[in-house]
Amino acid sequence: MLIKARRGRLKRRRRAPWAIAEIKQLGKKPDSVLARRLGRTIQEVVAERERRRIKLATAPRRWTAREIRLLGRYNDAELSRRLRRGKGSVRQQRIALRIPPLRPMIGRSWTREEDKLLGTDRDENIARCLRRSVLSIKTRRTRLGIPIFAPLHRMPRPWASQEIRLLGRFSDNSLAIRLNRDRKDVRRRREEIGIPPFRPVPRSCPWTRAEEKIVGTMPDKDLARRLQRTRAAICLKRHQLGLPPANPVWKPWTDDEKSLLGKMPDAEVARRTGHPVNSVTVTRVKAGIMKFAAQLRRWMPTEDALLGAATDHSIAKKLGRHPTNVAARRKRLGIAPYAGRRPKWTPEEEALVGTAPDAEIAQRLGRTAYAVSHHRRIYLKIPLWRN
Repeated sequence: MLIKARRGRLKRRRRAPWAIAEIKQLGKKPDSVLARRLGRTIQEVVAERERRRIKLATAPRRWTAREIRLLGRYNDAELSRRLRRGKGSVRQQRIALRIPPLRPMIGRSWTREEDKLLGTDRDENIARCLRRSVLSIKTRRTRLGIPIFAPLHRMPRPWASQEIRLLGRFSDNSLAIRLNRDRKDVRRRREEIGIPPFRPVPRSCPWTRAEEKIVGTMPDKDLARRLQRTRAAICLKRHQLGLPPANPVWKPWTDDEKSLLGKMPDAEVARRTGHPVNSVTVTRVKAGIMKFAAQLRRWMPTEDALLGAATDHSIAKKLGRHPTNVAARRKRLGIAPYAGRRPKWTPEEEALVGTAPDAEIAQRLGRTAYAVSHHRRIYLKIPLWRN
């Protein structure tokens, strides 16, 4: 019955997909033993092991003269792969025979003066001072049993009576900044005295008619600061009155503006209508309009001739294409971007430089603020104008 069961198991496991647990056993035991345990044929186990480039573990054996002659001619990892030995075994045999490695480690020995510096400062600073790596500093310090550098915290200064009277009147963070102390020190001193933490008590007084009239006329954050109430109280009162939140940037969408959705990119629609880009995207999605996808058309030789003759935006507007598409086509053809003609500075223009801020001079002359600042600093050597 046992033989029949084994034979049945062999037939069932033959050509079956390999499980992860079976793959992990390949190469760790002889193929015959593994085939008998897994219910597979030896040829199947050998084929799977060779397909995955897994070699059988070799038993300990003596070093031959041919293997010893290879020590030092290759690095330990390569030689262990060729001889099918462990890397540690190859290194141990090489050191025992006093054979130097293929690439000996180049380094300088440690002096007593360098050992005395370990632990006196951060490892990064010592490594920079000694011109060594941070890993070398850490390894040497650990080998000598030197603890890591930990600067002693300075003793906190004693608390004055004026400082103690401020505890609990402000939050610990703001008081720590105000007194130039650590936040934990402020909290510890307040708890020792038994002073409760500062918690602003929201106003619970009833709403007046004047206050209700200005609800919704400005953002909740600004109104809370003006009425000295919490933002949650302002939001709750606005919901009770049925008022929408005030947003000075938001404006209603017109039919003409909605007709532009999907016909051009959202950024272009936002630029033309004055709405934020996220508002354009949300309105388009709510209306069920697909995102704009520019129709790809082939570039004509007449269009390629215009590239580089003007800015990408002006060419895109002239050809009815997107500026990104124009820039990509120009870079693909190796055409430099349009730099434009920079008119020379006249004596009248140079006389104005330094008499007003650079931005104002740039607006008067029709130049950029950077051009005015660069010409003032580099060529004219004029200091910055100060009122």
